[in-house]
Amino acid sequence: MAGYRQALAHHQIAFDPARVAHGDSSVPSGYHGCKTLLAANAAFSALFASNDDMAIGAMKALCQAGKRLPQDVSIFGFDDEPSAAYLQPALSTVYLPIDMMIEAAIAQALRLLNGEEVQPLTPFTGELKLRESVAPGPYVA
Repeated sequence: MAGYRQALAHHQIAFDPARVAHGDSSVPSGYHGCKTLLAANAAFSALFASNDDMAIGAMKALCQAGKRLPQDVSIFGFDDEPSAAYLQPALSTVYLPIDMMIEAAIAQALRLLNGEEVQPLTPFTGELKLRESVAPGPYVA
């Protein structure tokens, strides 16, 4: 949410709470959150879900509302779930090296258990996975 607000401010766009729906990271909450946005007539041409499961739920709500993906609404998830590339349209998302992050966390926990000093971690970087769910536009490279 902080990144969303920062991007809006950078582009001098006012934050509109009617364009935000909250969920619990599940497919049904993405579906219901998107239905709420659609019912409120919140105009949008793109939707970012905080994870791929919520994006999948939102995709169903958008299709049921007669929206074409990505022609009417581009949709973007986060996590790069294995199924994301096999959806129709394939879901654009962000990949994070979760396995490496888990290994680093466990290594840090073991250091603490052994009374060792915790080592600073190198920041993990994500990878943008642009697929079919995002229409080309001025911000898509």
